[in-house]
Amino acid sequence: MLVGEEISHAGPGCWVLKPRDVVHAMWNRGEQGARILELLTPAGSEAWFEEILALEEGSQAGFENACRRHGLAFHRDSPWTAELRRRFNLK
Repeated sequence: MLVGEEISHAGPGCWVLKPRDVVHAMWNRGEQGARILELLTPAGSEAWFEEILALEEGSQAGFENACRRHGLAFHRDSPWTAELRRRFNLK
């Protein structure tokens, strides 16, 4: 997990705080799937998850519109992206 500029590991039973307006990223380094429980406060952000789940698979325009409507930004060109992919062998 990346929160701000700190990288940490969250194993089973752990929790991680992702403060509002702080850049963060999550990934699974394991061979098995992982589940997370995300608590959002104040309420309202859950509508973004519901909206993107309803999108047609591969709908990049729909995803970008949902992000814009909910005030979310994905920093695909972040310097962290290449570094995290390299360091943790991510695709």
